[in-house]
Amino acid sequence: MEFLNAVKRVIKKYEANEGLKEDERSVIGYYSVMFNPSNLRNLTDDMFKSFLLFRNNRHWAGIHRWGNMITSDMDKLRNALKILLDESKPIQDRLYTLRPQNRPPYIKGLGRAVLTPILLMVYPGKYAVYNGVTEMGLKMAGAFPKFNDVGFAEQYIRINEKVVELAKENRLSLWQMDQVWWEVTKN
Repeated sequence: MEFLNAVKRVIKKYEANEGLKEDERSVIGYYSVMFNPSNLRNLTDDMFKSFLLFRNNRHWAGIHRWGNMITSDMDKLRNALKILLDESKPIQDRLYTLRPQNRPPYIKGLGRAVLTPILLMVYPGKYAVYNGVTEMGLKMAGAFPKFNDVGFAEQYIRINEKVVELAKENRLSLWQMDQVWWEVTKN
């Protein structure tokens, strides 16, 4: 029930506040170009760090804490983003490369709370955000998939399928679904 109330609150907010729609358009518009695979060679550490700031991304607080660690080797970060955004390969393979199960990550600090918003920026109709708020919101809504001993890649596939399904059912964008999880969990 709380999930449906949160959906209604988000819909009402977006209907009443053109600024929220503009935030979605401008943030995705700007960062989809910046993270476009054809532009990654131009990505600087300051550009990447700008995405991590709430005042710029307008959705995710706290992810800036990992900025210096993530950008300490920009060539490696650019390569990681090329891997992440390469749609010629299955998402599971890309995520497994970046966040292998039972092994160190490709880049320390480049976890689900940063990777999945970047996916949303570049492919806003295809990939949902998976972070702690998403997880808690799905659990509170009784929609969190059951996992046995699976790694991040398999978890993300299941989470993404569920969130995309819920977004379609409720006629919301994946950006707006991210707001729904915030609404569900903020109290």
